[in-house]
Amino acid sequence: MPKIIFGIYSIAICLIILTGCMASKPKTDPNAPSVTPPVFSTEPLLIAIDTVPDVYYVKDHINMFFYANLWYYYCDDKWFASYSYNGPWGYIETYRLPGRLGQIPSGHLRQSPSHYKESPKHQKKDDDMDD
Repeated sequence: MPKIIFGIYSIAICLIILTGCMASKPKTDPNAPSVTPPVFSTEPLLIAIDTVPDVYYVKDHINMFFYANLWYYYCDDKWFASYSYNGPWGYIETYRLPGRLGQIPSGHLRQSPSHYKESPKHQKKDDDMDD
């Protein structure tokens, strides 16, 4: 009898542990945006953005950046991040972006993000505007 009780407890504990492990796995959000950035056969050439320290853009690929050991890609008013230039890419909420990405001059973005506030030193002066 004690062996049966011990066996039942052992099975119950295993089920509790397995259920906890399954519950802690990340769930795929079907509403999360996805992206298909460019695919590179070799590591892309990075060029420093003079006005934003430690932020680099990918030569010949607008909207792709490297900062603090992460790659960032901007597409359809959404930001994505990856540890590799070929992905996998994960959606990143705007409020979680490093502040320096908000300082990127608009010339490096195909379309400025809706949250984007270009710093005054990057904006054209009225004198520079074409009539």
